[in-house]
Amino acid sequence: MESGLRLSNWDLAFNIQDLGGLPRSTPMHKIWKIAGINFDHMHMGDLLRRVQEHPQAEIVGICDEKAGRMQNAIGAFGLPPERVFTDYRACLEKTRPDLVILCPATAEHGLWTRRVAEYGVNIVVEKPFAASLAEADEMIAAQRATGNCWPSIGPRAGRRATSRRNG
Repeated sequence: MESGLRLSNWDLAFNIQDLGGLPRSTPMHKIWKIAGINFDHMHMGDLLRRVQEHPQAEIVGICDEKAGRMQNAIGAFGLPPERVFTDYRACLEKTRPDLVILCPATAEHGLWTRRVAEYGVNIVVEKPFAASLAEADEMIAAQRATGNCWPSIGPRAGRRATSRRNG
């Protein structure tokens, strides 16, 4: 994993919301490989759209246990079959993303964070971060073990970041 991807929580929340700025240490030619896993929330498509629109980001894979929930994203982003998975392990092993966007139900944030953390990839989880303080502690511990970041994101985070950036 490249050290340029190790960002503060604030930086990554800003980047995934806006995908407008990457770390200063990032080579200008670097294309970030991003996978979207778990389509419990329909706004996964909005987050993937931001990835697709960014010149330094690429959707390398999407995954959901229920294939039908990915159909809109497959069509909207023109994803070939080799980038679509129903098994998160296969998705992570075959695509080797730099970052995973998770959109499970809030009650499953901890489960999905632990599952994906095993692969040593950076994870973005929407807000609310966890269903309980104990679950939050487990999620943080899972990511801390990899040395990667684990921010929480949501529409309000993007507005705050934009307003701070613009003045």
